[in-house]
Amino acid sequence: MSEKLEVYSLIDRARLLIVNGKSVPFTNKVIIGRNDINAQLQLIEGAIPNDVMRARDVLAEESRLIDEANRMVDDAENRYNERIARANMEAQSILNQANADAARIVDDARTQADAVRADAQARLTDAAAQADDTIREANERANIMAAQAQQQASNMIADATARAQQMVDESEITRRANETAAEMMDNAQRECANLKGNAYSAVLQMLNQTEEDFTAQIEAVRSLRESIPQ
Repeated sequence: MSEKLEVYSLIDRARLLIVNGKSVPFTNKVIIGRNDINAQLQLIEGAIPNDVMRARDVLAEESRLIDEANRMVDDAENRYNERIARANMEAQSILNQANADAARIVDDARTQADAVRADAQARLTDAAAQADDTIREANERANIMAAQAQQQASNMIADATARAQQMVDESEITRRANETAAEMMDNAQRECANLKGNAYSAVLQMLNQTEEDFTAQIEAVRSLRESIPQ
């Protein structure tokens, strides 16, 4: 009898033990002697071919190797997850620091821009005040000179009239006096116009210089803003 047939025969005997076992009422169970079934199982185990036993050992070793491989994979995954977690923490720390630096740079730039704007506004205010003072002084001087010229002309006309009354050719003297007075009046008006023109030129030059300073400061602020990383 071959080993395979012997195993099947022993299995059949084990089935007979179950079939011939005493039934338990109202259940699907039977009573089998422990010694009988243990003896039959030992016979079956002894009849199993060596190749099958070796295959069982191989399967057991394979199962052990698979478990070991799974454990190694789990360990590798855990190490990988730990490294990823550390990398994420470091990246988040770097990102937080970069955001803090960017916020600080933006605050510094905003503070500097506010200071530049305030300085430019103060300069513009001073320039406007100086321009007003210059124009007012020029107008006052022009008015004074015009009044003086008018007074001198009036005095000359009065003097010429008085002297003309003592002379025979009264009309010629009066004409000359009037011409001289008109000439002085024209000179005074031209001088006033020159004073006003010079005052306006000085104010315009002052405003242009203030605009250039303000533009240079705006360009400095723009360059600072463009140097901030986005």
